[in-house]
Amino acid sequence: MNVYIWDNIDGLTSNYHSDGGLVIVASTIEAAQVQATAEGLPTLPNPTRVLKCASKKEDPQVFVFPNAGCC
Repeated sequence: MNVYIWDNIDGLTSNYHSDGGLVIVASTIEAAQVQATAEGLPTLPNPTRVLKCASKKEDPQVFVFPNAGCC
């Protein structure tokens, strides 16, 4: 498994500040895109970082970090 990290994606949420960060744990970038689509997220650009997991037993996961802004 890999950890795919996006520092900032425009249109990530429907909040007033619609950008935000994203982390997806998946076996491949293609699998990460499938997970993002299943979560209703936009098409993803290339990730900012990719980290290899030490454990192969991690489950696929999606973590959205919306930009809360100043409100």
